[in-house]
Amino acid sequence: MTPSVVSNNNSPFDPSDAFLMSGIRARDSESFSQLYDRHGSMVFALCVRMLHDRDEAEDVMLEVFWELWDRSGRYDASRSSPLTYLMRVTRSRLIDRLRARRSRQRAELSSGEFSGISNLELKNPDVEPLAETLRTEQHALVSRAMGGLTPEQRQAIEMAFFDAMTHAEIAAQLKEPLGTIKSRIRQALSRLRQTLGTLEMS
Repeated sequence: MTPSVVSNNNSPFDPSDAFLMSGIRARDSESFSQLYDRHGSMVFALCVRMLHDRDEAEDVMLEVFWELWDRSGRYDASRSSPLTYLMRVTRSRLIDRLRARRSRQRAELSSGEFSGISNLELKNPDVEPLAETLRTEQHALVSRAMGGLTPEQRQAIEMAFFDAMTHAEIAAQLKEPLGTIKSRIRQALSRLRQTLGTLEMS
């Protein structure tokens, strides 16, 4: 049995992310399907942007949502919103995949098996799969929300989520205090949540 409906607009036909997460914890497959339909395109777009490989992006997206279902008890509603948690899991899985790729490439270079083709593909990725994905309604909302950030906030968010950089790495590259970077990202995420909520209800 799923919990009582609590939605963003008081409509039982538009359950909130929090309600869907409660359903997932109760092993309700319909709640899982709805959350996947609501945020899957955004997760996939991020995966494609970071990996530049549609098939690999699909693999990571499946890993993310499987973790969401299989380890639903890890989510703590008192610490973050479901969307923030979902994006954190996505970023973690992407970092794992990128590190594995780099290790594999280093091994290929050391063994003399690296042909140079993979490196060329990384520098000149096929943008068509990404372009197709970014036409989705979800991306339009995110793009509009990103446009409301200051240039400094947008840069920090893109470095953190799209380039898989840690806060310390961002601070070092921008030559700014770590506390400033953490505060900037925290403020940007708060502003994105507010803006996305307004856009989705409009």
